[in-house]
Amino acid sequence: MADEPFVWIKSLGDERGWLMRVYFGKSPNDPMPFILTVMPEYVAHKLQKTIPPLTLQDIQNYCNSHREELRQIALRCKQGGRTTETLT
Repeated sequence: MADEPFVWIKSLGDERGWLMRVYFGKSPNDPMPFILTVMPEYVAHKLQKTIPPLTLQDIQNYCNSHREELRQIALRCKQGGRTTETLT
């Protein structure tokens, strides 16, 4: 399983929940991707900011600039048998 490809497929922001869902899988058309949900609380903690000034764009920027770190978190969760994880 360690040699299996695990790539960033896409990320989608949810303005209602102010969160970002990042999809990972074997390939861009993986029928059962792993979904990593990144909450504003997680990003605020990582950036040492308070939540109110954090925007959906801030969360997207964080996800884009920390792609490998998020991929590693998602991969560990997937190897642990999960299909989703939420970072809070």
